[in-house]
Amino acid sequence: MKTSLISSLMSLVSLASLSAQANVSNMVGTWHGSGAVFSLGGAPEGEYTVRLDDTLQADGSVASSVTVTASGTPDKHFDQILRDTQGGFSIQSPLGSGEATCVGEGLCEGYLGDATGNGTAITTVRDDADHIRILKTELRSFHPTRFYREQYVRTAK
Repeated sequence: MKTSLISSLMSLVSLASLSAQANVSNMVGTWHGSGAVFSLGGAPEGEYTVRLDDTLQADGSVASSVTVTASGTPDKHFDQILRDTQGGFSIQSPLGSGEATCVGEGLCEGYLGDATGNGTAITTVRDDADHIRILKTELRSFHPTRFYREQYVRTAK
């Protein structure tokens, strides 16, 4: 179970650094997060932590270095790029690509999809400049398979 959990997390966490504002430069800094995985029925399936190191690039994009840790599994690492778009932002990752639309009051809705047609719907709530909450729905063939609840705090700018 732990191996499948960390594999699923790698495909889902890449939108963890989504800003709930349309300016990706607001995400610059180091973020620490904790998360929990739940079955469709709400039963807990595991917990994990995430570290994001987000740096502003010369072209205005944000490079995000992501490390996911779950008990009993090796740490997983990947890099991604966030870019501002009209009304939101896009993400490019080895795990897939996606976009998010921000609708004000710190709220964004995003989707990350891979080449096989699977994806993740992601709701991001930015409570303040240094606190973000995320709810992710893992989708296989457009059907939900599990839920991920995360919270992040920026620990350095």
